[in-house]
Amino acid sequence: MNTLHCDYFPPLPARWHCPTCKVNLSTPCIKARNNDWDPVPEHRCPICLGKVESLGVTHSIPPFWTRIPQFLTYPARLEAMVYLIIAALLIFLPSFTINVPLYPVPVFKLLMMGLILPISVGMLLLYAFNCLNYTAKGNLIAPNVALDNYSFIDISLVVKQLSIWLVSIVLIKLTVFMAAFAVSITTIVLLLGLPASTIVLAMTGSIQRATNPRDIAKVIKTIGWRYLILQSLLTLMLVFQIFLHSLSVVYIYDFFLLPINVFVEGYLTLSLFAMMGYVMYQYHESFGLKGVHEFTEHTNKVIPELSPDPFMNEITILLREEQPDIAIKRLKAKIYDTGQLNYCERLNQILQTAGYEEELLQNSPIYIDAIFRSKESENKKLQMAAASYQACLRIKPDFFYPRADLVFNLAHYANDHAKHSLTRGLLLDFHLHFPDSKLIPQAYFLLATTLVDHLGDDKTATQVLLFVQEKYPEHQLMPLIEEYLQLAQHLQK
Repeated sequence: MNTLHCDYFPPLPARWHCPTCKVNLSTPCIKARNNDWDPVPEHRCPICLGKVESLGVTHSIPPFWTRIPQFLTYPARLEAMVYLIIAALLIFLPSFTINVPLYPVPVFKLLMMGLILPISVGMLLLYAFNCLNYTAKGNLIAPNVALDNYSFIDISLVVKQLSIWLVSIVLIKLTVFMAAFAVSITTIVLLLGLPASTIVLAMTGSIQRATNPRDIAKVIKTIGWRYLILQSLLTLMLVFQIFLHSLSVVYIYDFFLLPINVFVEGYLTLSLFAMMGYVMYQYHESFGLKGVHEFTEHTNKVIPELSPDPFMNEITILLREEQPDIAIKRLKAKIYDTGQLNYCERLNQILQTAGYEEELLQNSPIYIDAIFRSKESENKKLQMAAASYQACLRIKPDFFYPRADLVFNLAHYANDHAKHSLTRGLLLDFHLHFPDSKLIPQAYFLLATTLVDHLGDDKTATQVLLFVQEKYPEHQLMPLIEEYLQLAQHLQK
């Protein structure tokens, strides 16, 4: 199956198709909408809002061969590694009794090996099946090793799998008495069907079906030629295990040989079972598996403008389709419903970019309201509000926000950050915009100091200070105002 990609965020595989707009869309492009008369959510196109057609979850899942590096590192999780180490360390007990003559009866030592080794292998295979089932449901990390994650069914799967492997080994051994050609054919056939047999066993729990050539062939047919990739990886892992074992025999002391081999083979087994689980996940619709959640981790690439919010992606798509008016209309409706800052900010950006000046002036007070209601830090709020206010002042010099205290705080912020023209725009005609405000003397003193110290407008500063001197003669700032008035008048000469 060739993966179709989203028309708007190409790294993502397509999940939906709009027959009206003729576009393919990824999951982040689509938001399920509920109608009042129909409680079942409908997936609709972000452009025309018409119903979209599903391309199938399987179609949106990256092929298993693209995730081989992740499978090789799959067991490299703390809990999984501890589990592997414990299983390997169990082998030390019989190894120790065999190499150190603590017990006089060798039979006892052999019995210990015969008991501990199956327990260790069984532990590994039990966890491997848990990894397979967990991955088959769309989980891409190793599961916890808690006991409540297991059941008697899991244990029966271990016994059945070991039985299948044992029978396979016996069949290969029996062909030794036949021609070499027969040995080769038997080995190839058994190895070829081994992954499919394990998948059938995991899905059905039936040893009869897991050894039935018809069921094995169905799995191979469903996966297609890609099954050869899975089988080749299995073969490579087996070859690597044999190679590693031959090296370890030469370079590793016998006392550590068996535990190390158990650990390595356990690690590779978990990787392989995770891969088989992912294959089940990738083809779960064809296999008829239930209880699978939709895959979301599509790519590690940074995708420009992709948002976790489908509505924001909807707006991005509309803009790419050169439909800013529809994007603005939908954003306004969303802001009316939610009042969220990110929607107000996005609308403000679109209005500025599109050059819709009148609408920008109308929207900016709503945007500034949302800024000051948000949970952003005080400094961040002032920064965002100052930027919005400055954009409005460029369009309309007498623009003002109807909150005297916030305008005064913004003016202080602008002055502290060397935005002196903005300070002037915020405070000029402050008494006309807020005639009843008690902040007029402080605002005009700040305006006058900015005009004198940074803008060189001594004449306007003098007029402002004279106004304050006349209207608020008893104000506590009057000594400073008179001092600065003298300075401004002196500078005009």
